[in-house]
Amino acid sequence: MIFNLLFDKMYFINKTIRRDIKMKSVIAFITAIVTFFSGYFSDIVDTIFFPESPQTESVEFAKNLGNGWNLGNTLEACEMGSAEKMGLESEIYWGNPYTTKEMIEAVKEAGFGTVRIPITWAQHLDENYVIDEEWLARVKQIVDWVLGCEMYAIINIHHDDTFWLITDKAHEENATAIITAIWSQVSEYFKDYDERLIFETMNEPRVVGCDT
Repeated sequence: MIFNLLFDKMYFINKTIRRDIKMKSVIAFITAIVTFFSGYFSDIVDTIFFPESPQTESVEFAKNLGNGWNLGNTLEACEMGSAEKMGLESEIYWGNPYTTKEMIEAVKEAGFGTVRIPITWAQHLDENYVIDEEWLARVKQIVDWVLGCEMYAIINIHHDDTFWLITDKAHEENATAIITAIWSQVSEYFKDYDERLIFETMNEPRVVGCDT
């Protein structure tokens, strides 16, 4: 009698253990399948919708730029549409102070890696599209401060679209002549600088007289 009860108890325990093992095996199998396919489909989705960027020189260069800061409303400040020439005072024409070396150093200390320097050239050109030497020297001074802080510098043609940079067929020849003249002089002036000085051809070119 006692032996039978003991046998029945052992049989019940053994059956329960085997059932638990079988259940755990099934759960483990299902978990493995779900994990595999979730990873598989995740890889497919990533490949289709989030392809890895090729590690080209240009990609590496862009990474090196770091966070950027814009020296806005300063060297691009101008009297919109006016034919009058302006001197170095144009830098403060829109209310900002003159740029200083200390200001650029503060930008560096704040963690930025690139400074963009928007520039309007129109009111610093003579009738033959020659850039005023003092203006070029001022641009150079700020560029040198930026590079001296081991940052990248970007210079461009900015608000000239309100002067001569008119993007239609009637003004194409004149605009081409002026943009060629400006960049020819700027590239010659900075010809000994390395890749840390970047030329941005023009800022948001649009047709004068409309919002496009």
